[in-house]
Amino acid sequence: MKSTTSLSTIHDDFGVWGIARQEGNNTPYVLWDNDLLSQVIKSSSTDDETYIPVSNAYWLSGYKYNFIAIAPYNDSALTLTDITSSTPYSISFSYDMGQKYGVSNYVFDLLGAAAATETISGGRAESQNLTFWHLFTKLSINVEFVGATGTLDALRLYNVDSKAAYTVSFDSKNAYKADCTSNSSEFQKDISFTGQPAGNVLHIIPQDISDFRLFLDFTITQQDGHRVSTTNFEANISTALSAPQYKANEWYKWDIKISPKGIAFDVMLKPWVDAEGDDEDFTFDLE
Repeated sequence: MKSTTSLSTIHDDFGVWGIARQEGNNTPYVLWDNDLLSQVIKSSSTDDETYIPVSNAYWLSGYKYNFIAIAPYNDSALTLTDITSSTPYSISFSYDMGQKYGVSNYVFDLLGAAAATETISGGRAESQNLTFWHLFTKLSINVEFVGATGTLDALRLYNVDSKAAYTVSFDSKNAYKADCTSNSSEFQKDISFTGQPAGNVLHIIPQDISDFRLFLDFTITQQDGHRVSTTNFEANISTALSAPQYKANEWYKWDIKISPKGIAFDVMLKPWVDAEGDDEDFTFDLE
């Protein structure tokens, strides 16, 4: 199946864990490793979004398969803590987004996927579909000057949780499920932008944002040409704080309008999807 967005525009690879079971057989077929993810890379022999595990695995007749995947593979900010090979299957890990913020990588993207098959009958030639979901929250902070000429000089967002524990698993319908618990007591970062690159987009750990504080530095040019600078102005984000639970795979947009009459604050929530209007969808082959 061809994806609507190329995975290579986000990451070059992903890690996968898989297990297969046969009714009446107590010994599972673990496809690669009991407690590690196996690397999967894009096939060089096809033009579509087909990905091949570096280590071979096989379709066995009479078995049902479960797969869990994380992109990218071998991320230094991810610490794998557990792979549960008995139902419900799951992968648990901690993630330190602060490592990315430390090098000003505010839009690093972490993806998760899970898929299950019915019983395989006979040989299977087609690829296994995987739909990846964003494991972070996307936040856009846009500052606009209304009725005035101005420039945003800097933006600072305080008290952003940067470390969390994740579990990617299957729900009651054997579909993808992800749980995240952020650590707000010990691991918080302050995010700073200079100017307004690409609408001040950042990815954050899903979290309660009720302790967020937003400060702006900006300059307004008056009608007589005189420039007036304001430093460390705290924006009123009470509208956003009224619904503080920010979730994974969701896009929150803050529009801040600065005018001679004052500052208005609007909040929008959009589903985080690609430009085609669909979730990212990638496939890989088992040979």
